[in-house]
Amino acid sequence: MRKLSRRGVFARAVAAAVVPQVVTLSSAQTPASSTKEEDMASARAAIASSSAALAKVKVPIATEPAFAFKAY
Repeated sequence: MRKLSRRGVFARAVAAAVVPQVVTLSSAQTPASSTKEEDMASARAAIASSSAALAKVKVPIATEPAFAFKAY
């Protein structure tokens, strides 16, 4: 088993959040007569489900980047 890097952990977390949505979106047919409100509601629901999926991923503190933002 390989040791995961920070980029590897991030890529797996993003893939875990995105792949189920892609499968759902590709299998679901959206009606052509949707309104802007319906589109906004579905986009917010998609963001909420992505956020929930990312929140379930446990990332150890050691994977946090070791840098500080400095104003010049």
